[in-house]
Amino acid sequence: MVTDVTLGYTCCLVAGIGFGINFLPVKGIDIGDGIFFSAVMSIGILFVGLLTGTVLSSPPGLAMAQFEPLAALRGSIWMVGNLMCP
Repeated sequence: MVTDVTLGYTCCLVAGIGFGINFLPVKGIDIGDGIFFSAVMSIGILFVGLLTGTVLSSPPGLAMAQFEPLAALRGSIWMVGNLMCP
């Protein structure tokens, strides 16, 4: 059985790799100032979050998970950081 520490480090490794290669598909494409790309990426993240919340809710599909305002704030700060990078 996997211990909590091993599972935590594995999840951190997968997240680090995932966020590290996040923008590689558009590296060779001229995306202009990036505002449209950032908006579409934000909408995609929102839909994936809503779908995940719906699928993982208990009982499935009947109730969404509790809204976490601090997580929303951190996501907004992350998106503003993406907009600040040329």
